[in-house]
Amino acid sequence: MNDKFTLAGQLSRRGFITAAAAAAGVSVAALAGCTSPASGGTDAAGASVSYLPDTWDQEFDIVVVGYGGAGASAAIEAAKAGSTVGVLEKAPEGNEGGNTSVAGGAWMTPVTGNSDGLFDFIKYQMTATVADEEIKAFCDELRGTSDWVTALGGKVALSPSPGMGYPSYPGADAVAGLSRVGAGHDLFALLKSNLEGLDGVTILYETPAKKLIFNPQTKEVFGVVATQAGKDINVKAKKAVILALGGYEHNPDIMTQFVFPHVDIYQWGTPYNTGDGLAMVMEIGAAVRHFWSIEWGSFCVKQASIKAGNTAAAFVYPTPQFDNAILVNSKGVRFQNEIQPSTGGGFPTPTHDKGQLPVLSFDSVMGVYRNLPFYMVFDETKRAAGPIPGMAAPGAVQSWLGIHQDVYSWSADNKAEIASGVILQADTLEELADKAGIDRAALADTVAKWNAACAAGADGEFGREKQLTPIETAPFYLTEMALSIINTQGGANRDGSHHVLDWDGNPIPRLYAGGEFGSIYGFLYQGAGNIPEALGNRMSGINAAAETPWE
Repeated sequence: MNDKFTLAGQLSRRGFITAAAAAAGVSVAALAGCTSPASGGTDAAGASVSYLPDTWDQEFDIVVVGYGGAGASAAIEAAKAGSTVGVLEKAPEGNEGGNTSVAGGAWMTPVTGNSDGLFDFIKYQMTATVADEEIKAFCDELRGTSDWVTALGGKVALSPSPGMGYPSYPGADAVAGLSRVGAGHDLFALLKSNLEGLDGVTILYETPAKKLIFNPQTKEVFGVVATQAGKDINVKAKKAVILALGGYEHNPDIMTQFVFPHVDIYQWGTPYNTGDGLAMVMEIGAAVRHFWSIEWGSFCVKQASIKAGNTAAAFVYPTPQFDNAILVNSKGVRFQNEIQPSTGGGFPTPTHDKGQLPVLSFDSVMGVYRNLPFYMVFDETKRAAGPIPGMAAPGAVQSWLGIHQDVYSWSADNKAEIASGVILQADTLEELADKAGIDRAALADTVAKWNAACAAGADGEFGREKQLTPIETAPFYLTEMALSIINTQGGANRDGSHHVLDWDGNPIPRLYAGGEFGSIYGFLYQGAGNIPEALGNRMSGINAAAETPWE
């Protein structure tokens, strides 16, 4: 691996576990197993104790936690192998599907016969925390994904795109392009119809997993404590438990611990991704990884997102995002190229960008983010042209709101947002600045400089080359913007067979994981890389089904 991607040093294992446990609300004593005496042992008073519950409320060969793409893929293969499967889903029926159901739905597809190149391409994107064995297994999963989806009845279409968005990466020519059966909701519908047509499968909705049931000495897993109708239930897993419960993007505490403190970030995906798996795996002593790694989405309208409780009015492609518009900070000045191509190309800024975001420039002397809050300023020409976010065609929006339209709907002419105060309106730029609490002279000067750049056909300040259109037709408008996030990558460390590993690299018996919960992507990210991770979790189902029942 390129030296610039290797780790500079080793974390203190005890220190990291302690800090992360605090974020998840888990005691250090629990992590050490001190609160769970071994079966057949005695407590402080000499009484016999056991780590197993007295009764089981549900019993299956395999328990899958999470009913998204990763959970469904694992459950399909486990059931096909003859195991009974119980799927525990936090969301109510109709809201299942995880991030898979609201994603673009594509998976990167390798060129046939270029195994070495594919390995090099994937490894270049990894940190030193991902072993070659796991990368090789992921490459094997990639090579079989399209055939597997086809076998489920999906009509797979390949969109050729040699090298994808990263043609300069080593081995990029080993990637043929993107495959899909439609948008993410189409892909999940295919998985769901296959799973629910199999014998021995039970889906338990509104039943979030709470903790693992395990031997505190050997770490062998025997089931899950879940919550159903306000009561704890014990769910027995005779062969294994598979964790496929997604990320933590809807958990502000974990986001603050591992991402950016004091920054409002809104989520594209399912609101049921609240990091429930973190406490579960840390209590048993599993290693965790990649918590800082997130996938940025495009800019969104802040007040609309607050109202929706999720990303709303995100600036998606291929719309004219910034015709007759610019971004300014609270000082009234521009701070970046508004439509600068982000890493991977073709995505709206800052989607999937792994570079330093100008909007998050931090002033350590003053203790503030220099460019927060930030705003989009535009004129009547843009307002009259249609919804300011552009609003891609139905089915093209990769977000929870793109599928669940009843949550928030942007008006066709922006007037509802003006009336509600989501968009501020004024007859002059100075009046607009006063309404937003921005320096009036600075804003007027910034817009004048922008209009001059448009007239000259060159943005000398930030090099913007597209949509060089002036802000000159009154009335003028302003709306506060915010950052959005597509998904997180942190979770349990795992090997190429999807076993969850402890901090010494040993598999925890009968515990598997897949998908975004412990994604291999801890640094760079190839677009259409998480969907194949979800579909590749089919190997968890195959391997778990081969386990010998513990009774």
